[in-house]
Amino acid sequence: KSVGEIKVNNKGKVIYINMDFVESVKVETAQSLAIKALDVIGEENLKYYEVQYIITCKDNENFPIFGSKNANSLKVVW
Repeated sequence: KSVGEIKVNNKGKVIYINMDFVESVKVETAQSLAIKALDVIGEENLKYYEVQYIITCKDNENFPIFGSKNANSLKVVW
């Protein structure tokens, strides 16, 4: 309910995920919700695709947050 808009775009071997929060959230909460998107993509696809995140929230000065996941790793780096 705190997520306003999610845009997903695939270009080549990179999946871009832009998440915009409409309510102020903690950075850790936003990051954990973003990581849940990896479950939808699936582990087999994650071995091929890289994922790039941009997380925004107008009500919080700690945003935007940028993250990425390399195809050779299942870990997201913020």
